[in-house]
Amino acid sequence: MWDVALNKTVLHFLTALRGHLYNCHPWLFLDLQRDLDKLHLPPEIPPTSSTGDGKEIRDGALLMKWRPRLHYLIRSCRLGETKEKKRRRVCTVFAKHDGTFNGEMQEKMDELERKVQATAKHIGVTSLLEERIVPVNLSSAGQVDDDSSLHLNQKLHQVICETSYENIPIAWIFLRSLFYRNKKCVIAKDELEEMAEECCMDKSSFAGFCKFYTSFGSIFDLSLVDENCQTVAVKPMAFLRLLDCLLYPSEELRKKYPMILYGIYPEEVCKKVFNAADWSLFMDALISLSLAIKVSAHLIEAPKGISLDHDARYYFISLSRTGQFSEDPHPHSIHIITSINTSHVFRQVTVTKHLLKMLKAPKLIPSKNFNQTVIKDTSTGTTITIVSHSPATRLDLNVPNSEVCGCIVHAYNTIADMCKTTVKYKFVRLCAAENVSTIESIPSSVYHVLPDDELCGKCKESSSYDSDLVQAWNKALTEYKIKDISKPTGDLKATELADVAERIASILQEHKMGIRMVAETLLGEKYKEVLQIDTRLNGDKLLDKLVNDIILLWYKNQLSIKGSQEPRRDFAKQLSKLGANIAKLSIDKQKELVKSKFETMAQELDAYYNPLLGTTDL
Repeated sequence: MWDVALNKTVLHFLTALRGHLYNCHPWLFLDLQRDLDKLHLPPEIPPTSSTGDGKEIRDGALLMKWRPRLHYLIRSCRLGETKEKKRRRVCTVFAKHDGTFNGEMQEKMDELERKVQATAKHIGVTSLLEERIVPVNLSSAGQVDDDSSLHLNQKLHQVICETSYENIPIAWIFLRSLFYRNKKCVIAKDELEEMAEECCMDKSSFAGFCKFYTSFGSIFDLSLVDENCQTVAVKPMAFLRLLDCLLYPSEELRKKYPMILYGIYPEEVCKKVFNAADWSLFMDALISLSLAIKVSAHLIEAPKGISLDHDARYYFISLSRTGQFSEDPHPHSIHIITSINTSHVFRQVTVTKHLLKMLKAPKLIPSKNFNQTVIKDTSTGTTITIVSHSPATRLDLNVPNSEVCGCIVHAYNTIADMCKTTVKYKFVRLCAAENVSTIESIPSSVYHVLPDDELCGKCKESSSYDSDLVQAWNKALTEYKIKDISKPTGDLKATELADVAERIASILQEHKMGIRMVAETLLGEKYKEVLQIDTRLNGDKLLDKLVNDIILLWYKNQLSIKGSQEPRRDFAKQLSKLGANIAKLSIDKQKELVKSKFETMAQELDAYYNPLLGTTDL
């Protein structure tokens, strides 16, 4: 059993093994009372916390910081995805509570299930989720009551005893048992294969052994993730604990090797942390998962007062840094936005690796900041500052240079092309018409997708507008085009539009309203005569159809507007505006209820939807 808590080591390893964990059963827990009204917001995680041995960690500042908490939770279902076989209903959501809902328990559970199913449908994991959420009653003392305890035991028994299993060779069991006698927690795969041959296993059987025992986390065969990596963790927990020693360096190590503060590790440190004989296997594992890269000393600019050994090798491990966290959007910067369903592939070390190869004369400028990487191209005097966030990574240049911009775009395109799954991303400039105060607001704010030679008047009049910088990025993105398959479209499915139309019609019916306000908000005055809308119609089915027709007309019109935002983002904003307009026609005691229903629809359509930006008149 794995407890995937706030630990970057466990999180990255299990995420990397997604698709290979075909025998895992994720259990997802949330707090019904604490979380129900905040599921659309990022999690509230303390910036620092402590491990069991008292070591302070800062993963809360890095992990699960930007996206909605429900999205993070439901995405965890993907750990159970696999191409090996079709899996259904293998992920269970548990909702803990203390039983003090005063008769509203079922209503709250129904609301939670609707939100969970909407998010699961958007992410594409509906079939993996069990249809019903399991309530877990905790007493005021934090203890599980008898009924909930029995239910949890029954669920565990079901996983253990009722799931169909494969018949496996006795040689597999014998080989697996040998690891427990061995002190090593990692082994090279060719060495493991020699042991398998001694157990009379052929190559096919050995491959089956590695896949099967990795499928539920009994071992980690990292060659399944990266064929160039030969590391097999035969004792995963011990393996991850040792990696923690590197990703969470001790105070003693930091003082002795000050470069660690910048995320740069001399090879000597890696040998000390790990067993001298096995250290390379550990580092290969980190490299294969894009958590570390090798960097030659001549590519590093030594900080003042620190000297580098130019004969030594170094590793850049950005996640180990504990400096300040930069999280302010800059209006003059270019941001790269990734789709919410895209895995976090643009990691700092990955981008750094490619830029150090592509730039003419690169230098890695050490930075203590938690999420900041600085690289200088000494041939042009251009300094690149990458401030990593999810979903919007900030890209700063001290001076405009189209050649350097081209290297950056080329690096991101290369990373996307190498991924096994489709990566959706785009380069944008924030529009001066809107004041964006937080990173998580960027995807739902107004911005211009580059290349764009016709920025709006407000952008051109803004003090932050730099024509040379915009043209440099335009030239780079024209030369190194993002593939069409990787361009986020934000398209809306017909089923989503129909569902929204049905829910709007239901609200209109409930409050005895016509559809004039729907037409005015979405289509404007000029379309009312064309539609010939009869606002006196009250039939449910006919009302559904009329609302759906209005939405489809808005959607077609939106697609024809040059430079418009993604339809999903725009529609979420329009729903917010529609809710506010319909609420004005409602009686006072129903105004907030009506608005909240439309806000909920907007949040379900656009996980990044920000109510403060929702009513912007575009």
